[in-house]
Amino acid sequence: MSRLIKSISELKENEKLLLSAIQHSADRSISEIAAEIGLEQSAARYALKNLKAHSIITAALPFVNLCKLGYTYYSVLFTLGEGNTKNREKLLEMIQRHPRVTWFGEFSGGYRYGITLVAETPRDVARTLEQFKAKSGATIVAKEVVPKLAKNFYPRRYLHTHSPIQLEIFRYENETASVAIDETDHLLLKQISEEETLSSRRLSSLVGIPESTIRLRLDKLKEYGVISGEYFRINTGVLGIRSSVILIYTRGLEPSAVKQLEAYCESSSHITFLVETLGAWDFEIGVESIESTAVTRTFDELQDLIGWSVERLQPLEIVKELRQDPYPLLEMPD
Repeated sequence: MSRLIKSISELKENEKLLLSAIQHSADRSISEIAAEIGLEQSAARYALKNLKAHSIITAALPFVNLCKLGYTYYSVLFTLGEGNTKNREKLLEMIQRHPRVTWFGEFSGGYRYGITLVAETPRDVARTLEQFKAKSGATIVAKEVVPKLAKNFYPRRYLHTHSPIQLEIFRYENETASVAIDETDHLLLKQISEEETLSSRRLSSLVGIPESTIRLRLDKLKEYGVISGEYFRINTGVLGIRSSVILIYTRGLEPSAVKQLEAYCESSSHITFLVETLGAWDFEIGVESIESTAVTRTFDELQDLIGWSVERLQPLEIVKELRQDPYPLLEMPD
């Protein structure tokens, strides 16, 4: 009988070490990573096979920086008013399929749902939200919309706290200039965001151009920063991981305090992202842990670090992730 994994503690040491090392390195060969972390190739391949078999690793995806294409990311938090169940279900289905939504999740806390939208202007965001309301008939209440100025995606250090390799941090921030791409680039970005593998042979058959051209175009997209790297999507629910977002409302932070906050988030094993925003709140922090006390511990650490400038901290537990799509666009950017 095969193993039944219900918690990160049930992973073997080799599996935790490999999972930590490959999470932000889906574009590197398993033999190369095995050599760096001190595993035999056969052991590394066996560990990878097990991680996939247990649906802990579910896909290899590109980290697409849509800011490079002239877009801004927006956080939209909202709750639905009382009303027709069919209207609610229609709205949720619309959001899950919408070509501007990169992330959609259900919360417990001050808001019921959260969306990350991409748009070229604030007016585009307003139009999208108006469409949601008009086409579904659902009533959206307690709505907040804030642009994201920058976001750091940290590797999950809690997977293995003594990883012997330097783990990459992905980042995006608003850009004043954008990169122009053509229809072939658009199709490539769409395909690699939907496929479970990034193999050039598979992409060649889907897009209809030679493998050599595929590789050249992907290299160009990486050179321009449209693709910052490749990562493995990890099913944290299988491992019993709790995920939360903390909204930080401040009275204004000095640049030195912002650097302190960034350094704290980068070094903390349980923090997975830091977002700087402009609006009702100033920062968002992602927290993941098997411990129920992780959020309150983070509260205490933030108070010790920047407490004099914090107006309040608001936790939102992620009950369910409903969508994650690094490149949801159906049409080529203008």
